[in-house]
Amino acid sequence: MITRTIKTALSFLLLLLAGCALSVDTTTLDFGSDKTTETLTVTVQGAVEWSINRSETWVTVDPDNGQGDGTHSITITVDRTGLTPGDYEATLNISAKPDLSCPDVIIKMSVLAAPPPVEPCPPPLEECNDICVHPGTDESNCGGCGLICDDGERCVGGVCVLNCQAHLTPCGTMCVDTQTDEENCGGCGDQYQCDSGEMCVGAVCTSLPACNSCCPSNIECDSCCPDCPDGYIVCDNECIDPSTNQEHCGATEGCVDGDSCELECFGGQCVSCYSVGTPCFNNPNDCCERPYSWDDSIEGCCCSWSPYGDKKWECRTVTRCHDDAGICMQSSQ
Repeated sequence: MITRTIKTALSFLLLLLAGCALSVDTTTLDFGSDKTTETLTVTVQGAVEWSINRSETWVTVDPDNGQGDGTHSITITVDRTGLTPGDYEATLNISAKPDLSCPDVIIKMSVLAAPPPVEPCPPPLEECNDICVHPGTDESNCGGCGLICDDGERCVGGVCVLNCQAHLTPCGTMCVDTQTDEENCGGCGDQYQCDSGEMCVGAVCTSLPACNSCCPSNIECDSCCPDCPDGYIVCDNECIDPSTNQEHCGATEGCVDGDSCELECFGGQCVSCYSVGTPCFNNPNDCCERPYSWDDSIEGCCCSWSPYGDKKWECRTVTRCHDDAGICMQSSQ
């Protein structure tokens, strides 16, 4: 009994000489402007009771007291709710029994000002990835955020459609002329398909007149040739429009004097590209005669961004088209 009493007295005396039988791994915890939780490690030597008192209510300690030998993990949490912007500091006062002097822990944190409210996108624009886009025309957000059109498509009314030439209409997987296409006369789909014995004239399915027995001398036919509507002539035993027909461009009555065009037939003439200024859609096939050529002596045309006027994609005469994208390299305008 006497020996135990002496050992207890000696332990207490050592604690008094040491100052505090409790230590912490740091005396400063800086939460910055975004952290909310940190861990404080408390190491205790001997049978010491300890407690932690906070100087500010926006900091909490769990647990805030304990006893016994060993290492204790203390969770320190800060709450910025309702605090005005600025820098804050609090003190954690650690006390131990017997009455010993122990280190304080300083808690620091910052509260930032709230960001200004984001202005909504004006209709018909919508926000996609923090930018305002037009879902009706944006090829990367066509009909909704992240809906990307495939190569060769453009966004029309929120739907990805084929990027057709100006006078053609996308129908399914093809670009067609709804003014003359008998499968899509005046529109796309089965409801616009002309019946047998009809042809598409001016976007209207029109019945063919009865055959007659008078065929041009240079046309071989079985028994008759069709009577064509105004502006059409007979070629290869069918009515064609010589102002747009690629195989008989510019042909006259009797299907003579026509040319076979490599690109397109417009106004009865084969053209290497559309007229300068014709709207296009950044598609080399809209205008380019030569999607790829480095021969400066050959003049062609391609779809390019016009730096003049109202700034739009238009066909422009060039002396060089760069790579298979048909990008205009040098203008001859």
